[in-house]
Amino acid sequence: GGYSQAMAELSLALGKVEDTYTVLKSVTGRIRMSQRLAACCGVTWSSGTPPTPSPSSYPATSPGLMPVPYPDTSTSLSFLKQVEEGLQKVQACKKDESCDAQELAMLIRLAQHDVDMSRTILEANELIFRSGLNLKASRGLSLNLQLADIALKNAKKALMDTEILAPFDGIVVYIGVKEDDQLSAFDYSSRVAVHVVDTRTVEMKGTVDEIDIYKVKEGQRVIINVDALPDVPVSGNLIFISPFGTQQAGILNFAVTIALEPTDVELKGGLTATGDIIVDKREDVLLIPNRVVKGSPGEQWVEVMVDEAKKITEKRAIKIGIQNERFSEVVEGLKEGEKVVVDSGARTSK
Repeated sequence: GGYSQAMAELSLALGKVEDTYTVLKSVTGRIRMSQRLAACCGVTWSSGTPPTPSPSSYPATSPGLMPVPYPDTSTSLSFLKQVEEGLQKVQACKKDESCDAQELAMLIRLAQHDVDMSRTILEANELIFRSGLNLKASRGLSLNLQLADIALKNAKKALMDTEILAPFDGIVVYIGVKEDDQLSAFDYSSRVAVHVVDTRTVEMKGTVDEIDIYKVKEGQRVIINVDALPDVPVSGNLIFISPFGTQQAGILNFAVTIALEPTDVELKGGLTATGDIIVDKREDVLLIPNRVVKGSPGEQWVEVMVDEAKKITEKRAIKIGIQNERFSEVVEGLKEGEKVVVDSGARTSK
């Protein structure tokens, strides 16, 4: 009875050994194939489960590949050899008449133990192998995504370096370079490459002398007279006053910029124009021509006609308010209807 049981256990053990050996050969074959693929791409393999590599350790030839955790099959093979040796002992004991059933049963139990251990180690190594492949695929995809993102950014930057973008929309009115010209940040020739005009806004550049500069302020309204368009009303607003003046013909002038309002006529760049800045506005005031005002600020006077038939005039002190290029406001000293002398040929009474 013991011998029959031992033979049954022996047959079962031989079947398990054969199954284990078949699976182990299959896994070993896949590992060798992965080794060949890795070798062709520059990936270094080592036995056991290697530590997680850093991106800096990737081969330069294949930055997207990572070493795959490699199951150590040497332990499984060692147990398989022990199983084979145990089975050989069982076969020898079976043929040896001196070997009793108890010894045969012990040898079979040892062989069964080796088979079970070999299968356990094999399953663990298969899990390591599959997990390693998944880990490699996941990390490889993540790294490839990062590399693709960096490549995209570099490509966009390279594309931007091939273009010169204007800071606003407009019309190109002048091109100072031609194809194949070399432009450099170290070119000090002050050469204008492209002149772009923003047609949405038209500005007038002008100057104000030092006598009037403290009367003007940003936001004041300006009446513009364009020499080429005397009948076209143009107006705008003062948007800039330079804080520094420049000498021109012995007079200190300050640059100003006026934003023009839209007109029915398209204005062209470079037209000559003059502007009157409205620094103040009064209604119902008494005005006299500037040329009839005599004296200096604070002591100004005019000649008033007192007897037109006899051409008798009198000198009268007046107080001046606001002025423009042609007229002055009289605050005190004159009444509406009185006549002032333009030609000083008349006789003055006092």
